[in-house]
Amino acid sequence: MSFFSKKPVEKTLSQSHYDLGKTSVDLTISSSFSSHTVDVKQKTKGELQPFPAEYIDNYVSRSGGYVNFCRFVVHGINPKTNRKTKYICEAKDEQQAIEITKQKKGLSEPFDVEVAENEPPTERQIAFAKELGITIPSGCCKTDLSFIISRVTDNDEAVADEWTVRNATRNHLFFSRYAGRKALSEAVIDSLDRKHNKK
Repeated sequence: MSFFSKKPVEKTLSQSHYDLGKTSVDLTISSSFSSHTVDVKQKTKGELQPFPAEYIDNYVSRSGGYVNFCRFVVHGINPKTNRKTKYICEAKDEQQAIEITKQKKGLSEPFDVEVAENEPPTERQIAFAKELGITIPSGCCKTDLSFIISRVTDNDEAVADEWTVRNATRNHLFFSRYAGRKALSEAVIDSLDRKHNKK
């Protein structure tokens, strides 16, 4: 994959002539820039590694892939309309999904909860990943491959550390075991900043 950068080229932005009585002045303003292409490829040899499953207590999402939560479809009653309403959320289990739905949407019992499958990688994602020299892990979902691609394009191929992973999970961030260290750290900081600003 190639990204466009700049190559030495001079360009005249404006030309003006000023007549100051007996003196004439010609003023030319110019600018220069450069361009060249930079190939972006995976630097790590072989398959990019996920962080160890122990960092999320060996949790396996029933939605598929290598993500830290399961995706649930929760149906509950909207008190304002007395009608059944659907809400999709990420949670560890059905009970947590119900609690999140109550908090986020204000729905009430009775609840019906079902597991939603994570989408598989798109053809466009797969093609782009191959251009970047990425080996696509077996069983990964669309979310996983998105994180993997970002690790390469953002120069963030280092595996996320345990402290960051546990803090991200504690703050209920939804991510893949293939998340890069820098991206996940920044997501945790952003989450903490948002919570602080709400106080």
